[in-house]
Amino acid sequence: MNIIIGKLSGVGTLFGGDYYKDYGGDIIAKLFMDMVIKHPEHNYYVATSNDISKTFSGLNAINKPKNLIDYYTRQKLWCKTHGYKINDDESYKMLESSLIEDNIKIDKVIIQGISLANTSLWGLNYTYDGSRLRSPLMCSRSGAQIIYFISMNKDISCSFIVDDPRFFLNYPIDLLKKPNSIVSQFNETIRVKVYNGYGIESKTLKEIELVCKYSHLEKYVLRNKQKIDWRDDKRTNKFIMTLHGLPDRVKLIKKWVYDFDRNIKIYGNNWTTNKSTVNVVNKLNIPFTIFENCPICDIEDLLWNSKYTYIPPVSLKYTAFVTQKVWVMLYYGIIPFWCKDEYDTSNIYTVFPEFLKVKSPTEMWDKINFLEQNIEEYNKLRNQLYDILKDEYFNSDFILNEIEKIIY
Repeated sequence: MNIIIGKLSGVGTLFGGDYYKDYGGDIIAKLFMDMVIKHPEHNYYVATSNDISKTFSGLNAINKPKNLIDYYTRQKLWCKTHGYKINDDESYKMLESSLIEDNIKIDKVIIQGISLANTSLWGLNYTYDGSRLRSPLMCSRSGAQIIYFISMNKDISCSFIVDDPRFFLNYPIDLLKKPNSIVSQFNETIRVKVYNGYGIESKTLKEIELVCKYSHLEKYVLRNKQKIDWRDDKRTNKFIMTLHGLPDRVKLIKKWVYDFDRNIKIYGNNWTTNKSTVNVVNKLNIPFTIFENCPICDIEDLLWNSKYTYIPPVSLKYTAFVTQKVWVMLYYGIIPFWCKDEYDTSNIYTVFPEFLKVKSPTEMWDKINFLEQNIEEYNKLRNQLYDILKDEYFNSDFILNEIEKIIY
């Protein structure tokens, strides 16, 4: 099969380099790469901005899979040849037109469906079979040509990988073709607003249902890591928080952490650089000395020495959302607590002990103090958590098999 892959966002699909992370949206590039390697019988065309040529340059060129094709460079050539600039005029046609010129028949599209813009980006007016589609496109510039392509080729199977469902739910999008399947981090049907039609319908918002299938996608952060047996180690740092700074998170930090222990450090970016966050920190009289601007990958030694953490809600509207952070903390042997009213603990998190699911900050800290005073219970709980880290989660085949059950 010939398969299009890519990322619907303003940034590229990164397969390597300095900006390639083990967490967040960048794990999808790892997933794509593993998929390419697992299926040498298929050709994978990366149709959005990427770093393939940079990653597989020089001596590393030998490691580039032959079936991984940077088709975005080909599209840019099409624009140059036809007198267009990327993201201007009729560049939204560059994918479909390049494929036609190259006589390539696409069988499937698998794209990471994330951040979609909520403002008009450029004034496109394009037609199809004499019927005007809505103008302009409301998707990000990098993904416009893919949205156009799947809209015009409704017979081609299309699967979205939505690692963060919030991005699907925030903005209206052009979706003339519903995805055949959606791989996600929760298992439910969602309703989204779309511009979905021709003529007068192209100007009208309507709601449609999209069925999201849970695929253990959040466990991909464990992919190819070495499983460490931390059950008998001795730790000295009682509590740690790793969380990027946003205004609404400041209140969570105060409520769940700062009001109980003012010496705990909060590690993450944007706490002192995001103006809105800074304003809330000042308003709540929290000293900036508790915040350390650094990503999680820079504090691994501290993570291996920490005992407990609090997992904040990803979205109070979608409590079935499964966050990577639970599994990241578990990997480092940190005991995670979360509010049972903020997560659907009766669904996805059934494998975790009920002890970790609390109703209030006071209950959480009471349990932490209990564990600190009862070492046997502390060790018993850690043994339970270690057993949740199945060996299969550390092999990319586990997640790929779960995903392929949905998309193939």
